Amino acid sequence: KTPSPMIISHQDIPQILSNFFELAKSSNFPKKHRYFAACKYYSDLQNGKASIKSIPVEVQFILSEICNILVMSDQLRNTNKIKELSRIKAITTLSAEAQIGSQYRRWGYSVKWLSPKSEDPPDLIIINPETKLHVDIEVKIKDSSLKTKDLDSAIKAIFNSLSKSLKSLNNRKTKKHP
Repeated sequence: KTPSPMIISHQDIPQILSNFFELAKSSNFPKKHRYFAACKYYSDLQNGKASIKSIPVEVQFILSEICNILVMSDQLRNTNKIKELSRIKAITTLSAEAQIGSQYRRWGYSVKWLSPKSEDPPDLIIINPETKLHVDIEVKIKDSSLKTKDLDSAIKAIFNSLSKSLKSLNNRKTKKHP
């Protein structure tokens, strides 16, 4: 299926940001955090120094990521991953997991976000409600692939990462969910 983009209305942005920062239990992220621009914009909105008619480009770019996290917020609250919202290094992976999970959820699948407390868990379990098929999803983001300047090097870095991860699949095979 083709991923469907989230449609975000300007009027919804203050509530989206409010819900996100309530989930994160803070709207005061460090300057190096991926969502710092949203923190600043939200603060300016609250203080009457910004308008929903003039949204900074950085905030426009991350709003869909924030919405994906909100779609998965019920699952996020059930894991200790919620602490990762304000962590500079963890937010990229968390955002990618939320993007995948929210897309499947919007297609009508059941999505379970697992806690990293489990021993070598997948990140997400997607369940097709019609066939009851369970699929484990492991999200891999490697800094080396993001820093490369050419596509071939990026593909090699990602493939090398996946190769190591695929070898670990034997460790978590179960009779219930092969």
